[in-house]
Amino acid sequence: MLISLTKMTRALCGLLCAALLLLCLPVASAAVDKDACGCGRSPVILLPGYSGPQLVQDLGTVNEEKVWPISIQGDNTQTLLEGILAMLPKLLADANGNRETVIKKAGETLAALTERIAMRPDGTSKYNIRALPEGAHASRWDVMLKNGQRLLNNQRPITESFIGAGDGHTTADHVYFFASDWRMGEIENARQLDAYIQQVKEDSGHAQVSLFGVSYGGLLAATYFTYYGEKGDIDRCVLHAPALDGSTLAVDLLKKKDFAFDAASLVDFLMVFLNIESVLDQRIAGLDLQTLSGIAVEVLRRYLVPEILLFGSFWDIIPTAQYEALKAEYLDPVANAAIIRASDRVHREVMPFVAETLRKMQLRGVKIMNISGFGVPLGGGSSLNSDYVIEVQSTTGAAALALGESWQQGCFAGIRRRCTDPNHRHLSPCHTVDAASAYLPEHTWFFGGQYHGQAAWDAYGAALYCKWLFSDEIRDIYSHPDYPQFRDSCNPTDALELRFSGSISGYLTENDETLLLTNTSRSYALSVHAVHAEGLDFNVNFFSNITVQPGETIRLRYETVLPYSEAVFGLRVNYTRETAPPIRETRTFRFSALPAGEARPAFLTGAASPPGNLAPLRFPPRHILLLLTGGFLSVALTGLCAGLAKRRRTARAVAKP
Repeated sequence: MLISLTKMTRALCGLLCAALLLLCLPVASAAVDKDACGCGRSPVILLPGYSGPQLVQDLGTVNEEKVWPISIQGDNTQTLLEGILAMLPKLLADANGNRETVIKKAGETLAALTERIAMRPDGTSKYNIRALPEGAHASRWDVMLKNGQRLLNNQRPITESFIGAGDGHTTADHVYFFASDWRMGEIENARQLDAYIQQVKEDSGHAQVSLFGVSYGGLLAATYFTYYGEKGDIDRCVLHAPALDGSTLAVDLLKKKDFAFDAASLVDFLMVFLNIESVLDQRIAGLDLQTLSGIAVEVLRRYLVPEILLFGSFWDIIPTAQYEALKAEYLDPVANAAIIRASDRVHREVMPFVAETLRKMQLRGVKIMNISGFGVPLGGGSSLNSDYVIEVQSTTGAAALALGESWQQGCFAGIRRRCTDPNHRHLSPCHTVDAASAYLPEHTWFFGGQYHGQAAWDAYGAALYCKWLFSDEIRDIYSHPDYPQFRDSCNPTDALELRFSGSISGYLTENDETLLLTNTSRSYALSVHAVHAEGLDFNVNFFSNITVQPGETIRLRYETVLPYSEAVFGLRVNYTRETAPPIRETRTFRFSALPAGEARPAFLTGAASPPGNLAPLRFPPRHILLLLTGGFLSVALTGLCAGLAKRRRTARAVAKP
């Protein structure tokens, strides 16, 4: 009996070992299949912003027709925009000043162009509409290029910034474009995204994928994480200007009586959005932008808003604080029940718990970063600190002062701090944003003056998110001195970048020796005339005007006395962009001047200083006057002394016998 028990025990042990081996086999198989191509980089799925993907009616039939975006022949949007700007004065003149005539004509045209994307009261499409391209393989970037479908991807600058050689890039067959019906809500699109991810895994041979969510696509990523994140399919994620708590701009369009597009900011936004330099400035000089803005707002409110109120996606971008009141005012609880049911989930299960959801994903091994612009007025004229489309607090969770509001000691004392480490500094150099309250304080980067979703137009921004996706060089905001938490936007439209030689962007310390000015334009030289300081005794001296070629960095000498305590000051650069004709421009940069003698803060350590030529010295007029006066007095005194000496010698010679 004892022998039988022993044999039985050995048999059971053998069976147990076999079972354990069998359980391990799928894990071993998954480890082998995790990177079938051996590249070491997971494929990236681009989640585009609102209204991005192309919509087609009756796909595959004789009646097939593209219904979104509104058909425009060719890809030259710059030429189109210039044509519109040339047409508008004539349109206004033909209306004999009758504003209502222009609104009615433009509104009826818009309504006819957008009628095919209309929805029913229950949030379903009136017509048989599908988004293109369909399926993972067809939406892979190399396949789209081969099929002549480049224009189907409305995020081409971002997509193309991924492609290249080296650790910070990937190949075209590892980039996918998720084309969803953007009219639907995030709940439905997250369900479709989950199915799409399984297709990408099969098509690519990778066990995990990475996500790059832009604006509305950033909220989609958060919604996906909420309901499907625990499946373990995501390797890395970039949230770029994500609408994590919607956008007040949507609320303003509905409710703000004096809603009006800020003309100057709108022109800047369009220039950056279209990736052009100093063209629109010349085209709009004779336009009445205030009148045109008022007409555009009325057209949108009368002819487009009634349609988009039936889009589930529109309700998903209403901020949580205004959602319940607006829902009660604009949606019928019976006819619009399906829209309400889905958007309620977004506002009650996704948005309030974004920070917790993202942190939970990080703990599961997902590498997540957030990129946001700040320091730009909201498009509807609001002073909320934003990137023109979404306010900073929605995209990042960070506390931000309104534009024009001055920082005072303790003004951020009452915020909910998600980072409580006293050794960490999350206050922006201009003292207008405190990222300690951000959803991800250690993994959120801010670009001063960057417009919505435009990091790809900024070489620094594109390098940052590519390193995040395709290498392990960047782990958090402290990983690399060239990629601090706060930095000014330096895209070609902005023309120039300003920083000091020994500190990270936005700071002046006793370790700095020169001021670095970089021409970020890709096409035009800059003639720099002067640099003026505001808020600090600071002088920049250089000889005559300085010509800075595209991509060139010039070092400028300066004189200053550091303050006794940290102080914010501005440097205003006056320059000419050498276009045809040349354009005079001004840009102001804000810095924090740190007092001398204090220990160098850890977040400033090791800032890289790019090479640059030292500008010829120029003395200020008062210095020149002092030098001339001193020189004149020196010559006069020398002459006087020489004369006295001569008279003395003469007198001695006469006195001799």
